[in-house]
Amino acid sequence: MPDPTASASSPSSPPPSEVIALPAAERARAVAVLALAFLDDPIYRTLLPDPSDRRRALDALWKALITTSSRYGRVDTTPDTAGVACWLAPGNADLSLWQMIRTGLALPRAVMQFPTDSRKRFMEMVSATDRIRRERMPQPHWYLWALGVEPARQGQGIGGTLLSTAVQRADTDHLPCYLETETESNVAFYTRRGFEVVHEGEIVGLRLWSMLRTPKGSENSESK
Repeated sequence: MPDPTASASSPSSPPPSEVIALPAAERARAVAVLALAFLDDPIYRTLLPDPSDRRRALDALWKALITTSSRYGRVDTTPDTAGVACWLAPGNADLSLWQMIRTGLALPRAVMQFPTDSRKRFMEMVSATDRIRRERMPQPHWYLWALGVEPARQGQGIGGTLLSTAVQRADTDHLPCYLETETESNVAFYTRRGFEVVHEGEIVGLRLWSMLRTPKGSENSESK
């Protein structure tokens, strides 16, 4: 799945105190926030070098991710929809054909909007990251598909608040969290919040890190 980079740094102003499930009425706004947050992301600049292709493909991709995460996980946001986090719930990291059909084949339809060469490289990346995830995290887990913050609001602690709320939820249920990122600064962001790198390597010409957070207080070191 797409790289779930954290588009936020240490807060320069008080972070939001409330995280809510994304209302259906705010989905279009959430798509726009993620599209802007990832527009200059290294992985999408590499896969989609043409800016117009990139924006069109990302709009379709984030719409599909939000649709799918809303059904098979959770989409967190702030009351003003300044940041968005898409999670797949435990047991749903590998979606079946039937699950895809129930979303109207949202993800396959979105990927088909990529130019042919971009689509092939994107699927190569997805295949590789899925294989690594299955090897490193075979047990049930929360899978962070995407975390993005509106560019004008980055640096205000929004990304950290969204992530903290989710990992607290996972801790309550004694479940690990897993993600991938291709941005080294994001590795530090997630490390500060309890994640550890469990795999580092190059895929489609990009350096990617896979990261795991075990539940707080857990003695389980599997997959580290």
